[in-house]
Amino acid sequence: MKYTFDFLELPERAPKPRTSGLSMVHDPGLSAQQLGQTIESIEPFLDILKFRSLNPRLYPESLTFEKIEICKQNDIKVMLGGNVGEMAWFQGKWDMLVDYAATNGWDTFEISASYAPLSDSDKMSMIERCQARGLEVVYEWGLKKPTKPLDPEEAARDIERMLSAGVRFVIVEEGEIDLLIGKDGAGPHGDRLSALLDLLGFDRVMMEATDMKQLAWLLKTFGPDVSIGNLSFDQIMDLEPLRHGIGRLVDFNSYDKYLGGDGSR
Repeated sequence: MKYTFDFLELPERAPKPRTSGLSMVHDPGLSAQQLGQTIESIEPFLDILKFRSLNPRLYPESLTFEKIEICKQNDIKVMLGGNVGEMAWFQGKWDMLVDYAATNGWDTFEISASYAPLSDSDKMSMIERCQARGLEVVYEWGLKKPTKPLDPEEAARDIERMLSAGVRFVIVEEGEIDLLIGKDGAGPHGDRLSALLDLLGFDRVMMEATDMKQLAWLLKTFGPDVSIGNLSFDQIMDLEPLRHGIGRLVDFNSYDKYLGGDGSR
């Protein structure tokens, strides 16, 4: 592929399939035509599409399957959200859901316990069941409404247990991120998030973040290889340039190699 201005150098990052620097979007319920048109310009930047919560239950099955096929044609993994699994668990249909996902094209199955009171034994059995059906598993860690900031070492121990069971990566719940750094990226507990990533590494953790100031904080603090989920399609278009050091939110750091510390040549 020949890129526009390909004679100009920019900070590069790994192409798909990536192990870090992943970007995951929530599909808000686009039509197949809308999805295809949107993906045309962002395919290289988008790693995972997650159907938002139980929303697909409100749409024709044929539409969902068409959208899954569009993603597969564009090397985008399709994730089944944890809320769907929790609802199926409450209704005694969790195994049915796993079989349905594996049979109908989902690549990735998210296991969460935001509402369902899952034991550690339940979670381990669920991971094994998904893996047996050929599904990649991710686990969502944390509370939607935490009352205190996470303890990095305690969180790392919990997350390591899931990773040791074969989970591809762990998603840190948006509520936990909000409590640490705030929606504006100015929260007082960013050091705890830094400590957590120091313990676990970039290729095993994804942060849920939905505000552009949060995204800017994550990129300026951790660099372009931090994985971020719960994005909108519009945010993908804004995020990828930031990953390459383009934009005010990251202080146009693509110029850093050419400028002095005071912005002079």
